[in-house]
Amino acid sequence: SSALEEAGYILAQQTAFTGLSVLANKETYYGHLIVGAFDLFFAYAGFQNGLHKDLQIQKIGYFLLSAGFTAKAAYTIHYGMDHSDKTRF
Repeated sequence: SSALEEAGYILAQQTAFTGLSVLANKETYYGHLIVGAFDLFFAYAGFQNGLHKDLQIQKIGYFLLSAGFTAKAAYTIHYGMDHSDKTRF
């Protein structure tokens, strides 16, 4: 892929990350629950992908990513409402 495509992917990732961070801190929209649900979905998808990999190192990598998303979901759901609108994580 070209450098322009890679820059587009990075911009899309950063935009999504910033949007989810803002949403997670909006108590009135239950944003922390929505973002936590997204994280649980990503964890589930990573776990499913890991089960279909042949190489053990790939399975371990997907399972570690899934564990990270599960931990992030737990943190966001439990502590997200306590953060002020100025906090980004």
